[in-house]
Amino acid sequence: MRLFWDYMKDRVKMLCCLILMESIAFFALWLQGTSFHKVTYALSLSAFVLALIGIWDFSRYCRKRLRLKTMKQGISYSVDDLPAADSSLERDYQELLELLYEAKMEADSEWAIARQDMLDYYSLWVHQIKTPIAAMRLLLQAQRDGLLSEDGDTRMLNECNGRMAMKLFQIEQYVELVLSYLRIEDMGKDMVLREYPMDAIVNQAVKKFSREFMYRKIKLEKESINFRALTDEKWVLLVLEQILSNALKYTREGGMIRIYQVEGRNILVVEDNGIGIRREDLPRVFEKGFTGYNGREDKKSTGIGLYLCKSIMDKLNQGLAIESEPEKGTKVFLDFERERVKIE
Repeated sequence: MRLFWDYMKDRVKMLCCLILMESIAFFALWLQGTSFHKVTYALSLSAFVLALIGIWDFSRYCRKRLRLKTMKQGISYSVDDLPAADSSLERDYQELLELLYEAKMEADSEWAIARQDMLDYYSLWVHQIKTPIAAMRLLLQAQRDGLLSEDGDTRMLNECNGRMAMKLFQIEQYVELVLSYLRIEDMGKDMVLREYPMDAIVNQAVKKFSREFMYRKIKLEKESINFRALTDEKWVLLVLEQILSNALKYTREGGMIRIYQVEGRNILVVEDNGIGIRREDLPRVFEKGFTGYNGREDKKSTGIGLYLCKSIMDKLNQGLAIESEPEKGTKVFLDFERERVKIE
């Protein structure tokens, strides 16, 4: 019964038009002098034909509603099983549904890819962070077992503490990296553009890694950086720290890292004489998840660091490029000469 009343509500405008037309026809024939019997006969015949058409239309309406109800109960998020459209308006609605369905499928695909990337990164991140944690546990166990005590060799104790500090620093770096990875999509909400002296930002990054420079016996040559850049201090500092971290990771003990400005240009260069990058890997170093030959050999690379650096510099409308030769070293260029970002 409810289905019938739903049908009547959907066809109420049409029924009102039919009743109006029947009434006009009745009065027109009656005013022309047609006998009442003939008028009622003609109207009854037309009403009978309309009733047959109504029954046929109601049956199609019931079948369509039943099919839609079945689709709702076992919905598969597909528009392939929709009933055939009866009008151009229904076709427009179905085309709209198809567009929405395609947009949903595309969004689902992007979400699935992003989720898989996130899971892959977290899996590798957890594996990486377990290494310094395990090393710290072994050092603490050695102290607890009396192998390294305050009454023992002071030099060994200091070395143990230095190693623990380095492992703690690595954990902090991994945590900062994953937090930056999570925030990169909403970077615009956490961006403050001002003119900063680049020399001061470089000094902050160098100071953070000073212990590792000394521990790894890697020489640092830093020239004076004599330019200011319109940028975001926090994000550029993150980029510099990641570049320095990579330079330290792939520079052998006793090597050298140089930080300088291209003469007469607002371009910062971080150069090392480490193991370098293979020529075939260079075009892909900024891709998410790409580790290259060095990453596969090192077994510790996530392929996220340089991707984050490139993403940040692009969002700041500033450039990032790399030149490298195997066994000769790597140069990373941070270009602050691009067209300035407009602050609205």
